[in-house]
Amino acid sequence: MWKEKATEIRKSVSVLKTWYTSLRRRYGRLKKKQSGNDDTKLTKRDKWVVRHFAFLHPFILEVQKRPIVSVS
Repeated sequence: MWKEKATEIRKSVSVLKTWYTSLRRRYGRLKKKQSGNDDTKLTKRDKWVVRHFAFLHPFILEVQKRPIVSVS
């Protein structure tokens, strides 16, 4: 699938995967930001990302950060 799409848009598979990963992470951050703050102003690009990556919503889970423990 990646190779077919990359050929179609004349980009390398690695460029396409980087683009997708970047936007997927951005979507996760935007959804996290939106849920905690109603007055968040989204740019046109942010709105595009939210609209086009909304299908991922059920699959994105927030991972709790682990506390940093000193080894000494």
